[in-house]
Amino acid sequence: MTAEDAQRLARDLLEAFNAADWERCREMIATSVSYEEAPSGYRARESNAALERLQNIRAAAPDLRGVADHWVVSPDNSAVAAVLTWTHADDPDRVESLGTLLLRMEEGRLTMLHETHITRPHGTAMCIPLDPRRPSGTPPQPPSLGEPQ
Repeated sequence: MTAEDAQRLARDLLEAFNAADWERCREMIATSVSYEEAPSGYRARESNAALERLQNIRAAAPDLRGVADHWVVSPDNSAVAAVLTWTHADDPDRVESLGTLLLRMEEGRLTMLHETHITRPHGTAMCIPLDPRRPSGTPPQPPSLGEPQ
């Protein structure tokens, strides 16, 4: 891959996520993938679990949109700073955060996606996804850091 290919793949993934185009996302993610969210500690090691997590993020924040702000790319890697805005299903206040995605690609597919988010203006490290199946008003449970999925 070229650096331009790596940037295109990262941009395409962000666009597919914004559109909730899960089949397109699936095509871009390698079967064996390292997916990690730094603030929540969530980890997945295969594409179905990573895709399910992306779908849960969308369910928890249906209007979430990411817009790439800065790129650093090499032939097989991409780092993206993106501005993310959303309204969480349990909280009517609009939130904006700066998200950082670190991506690694092999043979045109994502093999690593590590993300973190910093909420503006407070600078608190956080992660968007909460379990959308959690009843409204109940506190979120910490993620299990047991065996990778």
